[in-house]
Amino acid sequence: MFKLCYIAGKWSKKMKKIVFVLPHMLCGGVEKALLSLINEMPEDKYQISIILAEKEGDFLNQIPANISVDKIRAPKDSYVIEGTKAALLSYLKRGKLIKFARVCINIITKADITTLTTKFENIPAVQEKYDVVVCFHIHMPLLLKYVLYKIDAKNKVAWVHNDFKSAKFDVCKYEKLLERYNHIFCVSNQLKEELLECIPKLNNKVSVAPNIISKQYINTMLKYAGNENCFDTNDKIKLLTIGRLESQKGYDLAIEVCKLLKNDKLNIRWYVLGDGSLRNELETRIEKNCLNEYFCLLGIRTNPYPYIRDCDIYVQPSIHEGYGIAVAEARVLNKPILCTDFTGARDQIIPEVTGLIVDTNVQSIYEGLKTLICSEDKRKTLSKNLSKTNPDTSKAVQEILSFL
Repeated sequence: MFKLCYIAGKWSKKMKKIVFVLPHMLCGGVEKALLSLINEMPEDKYQISIILAEKEGDFLNQIPANISVDKIRAPKDSYVIEGTKAALLSYLKRGKLIKFARVCINIITKADITTLTTKFENIPAVQEKYDVVVCFHIHMPLLLKYVLYKIDAKNKVAWVHNDFKSAKFDVCKYEKLLERYNHIFCVSNQLKEELLECIPKLNNKVSVAPNIISKQYINTMLKYAGNENCFDTNDKIKLLTIGRLESQKGYDLAIEVCKLLKNDKLNIRWYVLGDGSLRNELETRIEKNCLNEYFCLLGIRTNPYPYIRDCDIYVQPSIHEGYGIAVAEARVLNKPILCTDFTGARDQIIPEVTGLIVDTNVQSIYEGLKTLICSEDKRKTLSKNLSKTNPDTSKAVQEILSFL
């Protein structure tokens, strides 16, 4: 029940103040999940804020104008958001030897936040008070601790978007922090099982909250984009993958698979939407394998839906995911899907009925894709079966808000 307050001669419901904390607003699945959620939250009931570790990313300009965006007020150069290895490389390349040594010491002493090169006490607390604070991405340990000790809120929630085993994230190390949260959301059933397998005592405070996928929003974005074909060819089978150019997305596997498909003289072209730290490396591998006409890096597209609409097969060769938002969006548009067996894949796909789930290796991906490429009937069957399902999860917002 919302409290009533007297404003300008009228009684009005007091809005709940909610702040979401995450690393950045780069063009990725976690960030898109946040945008989908906040766009479904009524403006007259919730006063929403966002705090970022780094105030950067292509999705920054998609945050609604009524939402305030701030960043963690840490001393300059106190951490690197990508992780321990990235921090070491960053400080070494820039000649920051003292900070490099500090990270090394943190590793040796098994500090809870290895990338932090200043004392946690030196990071100022947020002055604003909130009803709810959400650590929207627990894989950055600094945020887990920051939410607990630097933000004043009645209710503290953590959100798990990525798996632990494939990502090699030692969640047990942060057990004491997670125990202090009021509630924990996982974006898939399998992810919840993984978490409770690691930390069973969290059982009473963990529930599944799927990433918000709105069919209405996707159709609106398609209408906005128009009907013109996005791709530069119509005479080839068009494969599409969406995801940041990082190792977890399995692009090294994809390029090897593409080489095999080319050797089979199959009439395909594989398009990739996204950008990231591996771009130069991937471009070199594409050039080396003479795949320029077969494997195309298109860069970031903030509206990917026309590309999903116009592709023939959607492919997600990820090493690890928590849910796979792009897979869910391809499901909304009834596209034949092939994905690896990452966490959350079986929450979305019924194998051989609404898509193909294959092992995470070159041969399995190749064989599955070749089946779809060579069988139009198979592709049509998967699409027809998908059309009978309902991937729209926007109704889950009310359940999520009841927890918040």
